[in-house]
Amino acid sequence: MMSSRRIGGSRITARTAQTNTAVDAALDVWRRKATDIVLTVSAIVMLPVLALGLLGYAIPASWIIKVLGLMAYLPLLSGVLARRLDYRVRVWVMVGVGYLFALFGSAAFPQAPFLRMLPFAHAVCVLVLTGEKAGRIATLISIGVTLLVPVLHATPGMVPLLTGQGAAPSQPLSQLVVQSINIAALMIGLMLLLDRFHAKLLHALSAQQQATDDLQRESAERAEALRALEHAIAERRHLELELSRIGDEERRRLGQDVHDGVCQQLTGALLRCQVLERQLTRGEHLPAASLSALSALLEEAIDEAHAVAQGLQPLEEEPDALVNALRALTKRTQAASGLAFLFTADGETAMPDPAVAQHLYRIAQEAVSNAVRHARAEQIYLTLTGADNVYTLQIEDDGGGLPSAPGTGGLGMRTMAYRAEIIGGTLAVDVSPHGGVRITCRAPVSSRTDTGQITHVY
Repeated sequence: MMSSRRIGGSRITARTAQTNTAVDAALDVWRRKATDIVLTVSAIVMLPVLALGLLGYAIPASWIIKVLGLMAYLPLLSGVLARRLDYRVRVWVMVGVGYLFALFGSAAFPQAPFLRMLPFAHAVCVLVLTGEKAGRIATLISIGVTLLVPVLHATPGMVPLLTGQGAAPSQPLSQLVVQSINIAALMIGLMLLLDRFHAKLLHALSAQQQATDDLQRESAERAEALRALEHAIAERRHLELELSRIGDEERRRLGQDVHDGVCQQLTGALLRCQVLERQLTRGEHLPAASLSALSALLEEAIDEAHAVAQGLQPLEEEPDALVNALRALTKRTQAASGLAFLFTADGETAMPDPAVAQHLYRIAQEAVSNAVRHARAEQIYLTLTGADNVYTLQIEDDGGGLPSAPGTGGLGMRTMAYRAEIIGGTLAVDVSPHGGVRITCRAPVSSRTDTGQITHVY
């Protein structure tokens, strides 16, 4: 029980891992494409802004700010062109230089809202384009940049150096510190919200992908089951037709036996009676030899008719009919083939259901016939046992063994398996300890089909 639970749990874990891998692969493709789009659009939008700043049409800035702006734009442009490079590296190169530009630009111009919100924009881009872990690292960097702005702004000589003008800090330090703290707090709240939303979104995608995979798997399993059912139905119809053909051939053979045997002997007896009738009409003396010959013809006809009847219905209605029929089968086959037979009946072999007995007899008849014709055997063992409400019929030989893998066979083997299925039993084929083939049929004592009646196939 525990083992089955562990196996079931490991299968579920394996399916979940496969689903997560598929989602990660799809998300990786999307992030690569999104990185290309973001970098391309950013490069196009920032180009006129950079040009105006370098030409001096934007806010006054020193060469340091201009160099930083150019340094921030060049990695952005490189990220657009170097598409073979891993997209995560391209994103981090872009935001890394962007953090420097945001830090020094905000220190020089703290009143510029774009520069103050640039770290937050970088954190969002890293979260969306590279994942939760990288997004958290970028958030910490953005908070650090935001809180360093008042420090750089208050550093003596920093603002004139960055702006290129001899001006003092244009904004009170206390006001700038409060502003930076508020921006950092807002950034923390929004990034936590985006981080949780990102995790929920990935979980929903994984669940949806797993549901899709399960649906596809169930559809494939249903299709496979349907194909197996169609194959089983076709095989069953083929076996039923083959059994019907075998029954027709058996009836034709018996009819030929009746015509060539019983009818010929009765015709001979009739002719003998007509001769005797003419002799009586002429008043002649009837010798005893003539009556003896007629009696012999009639006895032969009776014996032949009895043999034909045995072929039509080899089993009687008695519970021991199967044992008697199997014993007669071995004796008859031994006399015809010259092979040695050993028949054994053990346990509760009384069989009140004649239909089950009929099918077991036909299985034994087919197996014995195969052994005689194909096994090149010298000894054939036939065993019938009854124990634990199960009948076991076993046919073994010491011949050349199986021609192919155990469990395979021709139409005769499938016919025996079909008969075993009809009575609710099983048929197994393997190697006999005597070196040949062993065929084992096991059938429950009360074998019934779904309708409660056993199918009769002769």
